[in-house]
Amino acid sequence: MTPLLQAAIKKLASLPDREQNAIAARLLKELDAATEEELPPGVWLGGSKPSRETTERAVDHILALRKGTTLGPGLVIRDLIDDGRRF
Repeated sequence: MTPLLQAAIKKLASLPDREQNAIAARLLKELDAATEEELPPGVWLGGSKPSRETTERAVDHILALRKGTTLGPGLVIRDLIDDGRRF
């Protein structure tokens, strides 16, 4: 539990029971609304579901960015792993 949450709980405990319950109910409602599982079917975070074309373009763009990316001439991952073991 974070210090901020601990301070909030301490302050909440000093309030009358009726106010504690009201604040706790609002907090739980907000937390439930913030979770992705509570979204109605077909609703996507950030707007509408991306089209298949948009998804394919994004994948193609990511794959294109990877082309030509190397560690350097003559350098392989195994060399980096072995160097890391020495230190």
